[in-house]
Amino acid sequence: MKIKEIIVKGEEEFTSESSLVNLLSMSRTPIREALHRLENEGFLKIFSNQGIFFTIPTVEERNELFDLRIAIETHAIKQVSVFTNENISYLNENIKNQHIAFENKDYQEFNELDMDFHQYLLEVNGNSHFLKVYKNCRERLMTIRSAKYLLSSRSDVLKELIDDHKDILENLNKSSNHLSAKILEKHINKGKTNFS
Repeated sequence: MKIKEIIVKGEEEFTSESSLVNLLSMSRTPIREALHRLENEGFLKIFSNQGIFFTIPTVEERNELFDLRIAIETHAIKQVSVFTNENISYLNENIKNQHIAFENKDYQEFNELDMDFHQYLLEVNGNSHFLKVYKNCRERLMTIRSAKYLLSSRSDVLKELIDDHKDILENLNKSSNHLSAKILEKHINKGKTNFS
């Protein structure tokens, strides 16, 4: 959905229906329907004659979303019997690219690579419902504005998150992935602390 993409990837905090009509070259009816859906999902608030404001999750909502991610992601990783050499290579390449994006301060690229790392672990598990819930959580939790803030003011945090990804990768296929799951839980909890 294009409007959700604007919210997640953009740096704007508000827009208007007219701006979206012009930007997306669409008629008002599908845009209005999409806006109402996103309002119901908590992504935005529509104010008559004032515009559309993109909402930031409350601390309570963020904590609940992080807890949901912990439950899904740690359970999913423990269910995978073996991560293949192909899986390991893919994750390794992803981490290398995270380093490059971090060094280049490419906020959008870093955010997408981080999301891809976690999403790929779920894809290996193969549970489509886990993936759907993860994507929704992630979209609510992490926008480019969030990544940009951390990169500009707390770059040490992102460096540590990349190191966590390395530790998760290095411990896959050991002790039925329980060790990687523990590292993953601590890793997601760091996100809860840093974004609350």
